[in-house]
Amino acid sequence: MEDERATLPPGSQKTRMLEGRPYHQGRDPVLVEERRVARRLVEQLDAIPVEEGEQRAETMKDLFGSLVEGSYPWIERGFKCDFGRYITFGRDVYVNYNVTIIDCGYIKIGDRVLIGPNVSLLGATHPIHPALRNGTQGAEFGCRITICDDVWLGAGCMILGNITVGAGAVVGAGAVRKGAAQPR
Repeated sequence: MEDERATLPPGSQKTRMLEGRPYHQGRDPVLVEERRVARRLVEQLDAIPVEEGEQRAETMKDLFGSLVEGSYPWIERGFKCDFGRYITFGRDVYVNYNVTIIDCGYIKIGDRVLIGPNVSLLGATHPIHPALRNGTQGAEFGCRITICDDVWLGAGCMILGNITVGAGAVVGAGAVRKGAAQPR
């Protein structure tokens, strides 16, 4: 996934997004189309019964940036993401109900990660100054998030952008992480 930036035009909104620079999502037809496709795939995934593992795996292959062959994440109903293609999953990952991943930057989820219900991984942010935020006309910034191996994200926690949750860490239910969580 990281190599994709090398093939993009230097000033494109998509390039800016993936580099964490200010960008305008609605001004790039490629980003608009990628989001449209992702929404359709997310709806499709949500409609497939969890018992239909093979069919769900095929949809996940189309949606996500990288999966470990034969060890697809177990994703409960209510999952949401912006693009999907900027999310990578390791082995034996469990994603509980109503998880939201804003993947306007690369989101890496390691092996044996447990993600509780109603968790949000927020890989985007907006300018602090109101004139720069400017509602739907303002800029946005893509942010990376790395969730290392053996992490447990408790129910309802929020992981803000540009941080790493270290190997073996536990982020408690309802917590908001805006800085790195040290490895256990």
